[in-house]
Amino acid sequence: MTQIANRFFEMYRRHSVENDEGTPLRKRPGVRSFYSALAVSNTGTEISSVAIPLVAIQYLALPDSWVAAIGAAEAIALMCAALPLGLAVDRFNRRTLVIISNIGGAIAILSIPFLAYFGALNFWGLLAAALAVKVLGALFDLASRPIIPRIVPEHQLDSANGVYGSVRSTSEVSGAGIGGILFSHLGVFSGFLVNALSFVVSAVLLARLPKRPFSPTTSNKGEDSRSDPHREGRKRLLASLHEAVRGFSVVRSNVRLARLFGASVTSNMFSVVLGITEIIFLIRVVQVPAWSVGLFMGVPAIGGIIGGLLNGMIVRAVGNIRILLVSQFILSSPILLLPLAGPGVQAFWYIIAWFFYSVSSVIYGAAVGSLIQRLVPDDLRGRVGAASMWINSVCVSLSTIAGTALLAASDLRTLVIIGAVGVYASAFWLLHPAFFVRDLTNSENILRQ
Repeated sequence: MTQIANRFFEMYRRHSVENDEGTPLRKRPGVRSFYSALAVSNTGTEISSVAIPLVAIQYLALPDSWVAAIGAAEAIALMCAALPLGLAVDRFNRRTLVIISNIGGAIAILSIPFLAYFGALNFWGLLAAALAVKVLGALFDLASRPIIPRIVPEHQLDSANGVYGSVRSTSEVSGAGIGGILFSHLGVFSGFLVNALSFVVSAVLLARLPKRPFSPTTSNKGEDSRSDPHREGRKRLLASLHEAVRGFSVVRSNVRLARLFGASVTSNMFSVVLGITEIIFLIRVVQVPAWSVGLFMGVPAIGGIIGGLLNGMIVRAVGNIRILLVSQFILSSPILLLPLAGPGVQAFWYIIAWFFYSVSSVIYGAAVGSLIQRLVPDDLRGRVGAASMWINSVCVSLSTIAGTALLAASDLRTLVIIGAVGVYASAFWLLHPAFFVRDLTNSENILRQ
């Protein structure tokens, strides 16, 4: 697993952007360690995301409603923890936070086989471990991306964020494959041991990052006055709450960020609708054999890998702002072909639709990440990311409920049409002059806009 990121840099070699000293992205101090840690950690997380439900179903023999309750509790925990975690990311050393999240994740995930060994594992123990892993994973996600501008120069942000997306997509494929082998040959609990090991390896790799400041730089000197230790407890609490939700005001203050968030939330909501129907659509409409369902569902991950690898080259061709329009209006347009999928050769439309949608999603995500890193002050990036995580988790939860209700009340293909059209329509949030310029040429402090 530790070689995943290294292979990416070899594939990406010809497209690396060099700085004035001629140092390509892959040779920058800390870059290999960072992406290797990301690959290892995410691969382990993918394994546990499958292993936890399997333990609930096979080992504990829990009813379906209790298994579903674990997923619902994870969503609620994420909504409750996202904003405080974002504030923590903007207050403490990010390198330390990602190491802590990995070590904490290893301890939480090891508690499951430990309790099972002593015959003490029950629903509540599994739920506690699942919640801890979910919250610590969110901390890792929020703290890891702001590290990128600290290890690469600004002109390489687009390439670096593209590799970030590719590594995550690769982890989805490798995690599912490794998990399947482990579960079938060594049992479901072996997945937890490998997951814990991956977290420890990731923490060791992150500890090897260059000894440079990874604490947020303060952009608003007046901000510290709100945290005056001599304030009364109630005022101090209100000040902390105000700071925790500040990411929302940052997003509202900038037209690009506001519209990007609108596009992302809309796309994610309708993507959930497509996700609810995906397996049913494949089996009942496309009529693929059961053994090939996993192969079809792996198409998006392959598209994501390719999208991340091509991201830097495409950005250089069209610009770091116009890439948003290209990814949403052009590269994602084949998603509209998804309702045409059917038996036989018509299954080709399914592959084309999801492949290009995944390519566009990774390129779009990399472009958004680069834009936030260029626009938002360092000590606000965690809270902006947390605001996005919070609002997406709320809207996706509501979309899941609505999609389930629609699935019971409408035709399957009709629901796929609704999802595909909704996903593509999210691009219309970007029809604004702010997105018609080629590049964001200078780093702009959003507080000065």
